Amino acid sequence: TSLTSVSLRRCIAITDAGLATLAPLHHLSELCIAGTRLTGATLPLLSPRITALDASGCGALTDTQLAAVVAALPRLSRLRLEG
Repeated sequence: TSLTSVSLRRCIAITDAGLATLAPLHHLSELCIAGTRLTGATLPLLSPRITALDASGCGALTDTQLAAVVAALPRLSRLRLEG
């Protein structure tokens, strides 16, 4: 698929395993997981083409997981973290 942007904003029922189903979206460049309960454990499995990530309000996302996400997304140019 050529899907480039996905917003899961406030989808509190989404799990890390559910997020992993986005891994085949090789053209994904923008992802919003703001307000979810995701831990970030599966974010490094997603497309390395992601340039924008909004993880505002993701209280379960740890410093270690955030570091792994940044390392796994070499094209990341916009990161939003609030709350």
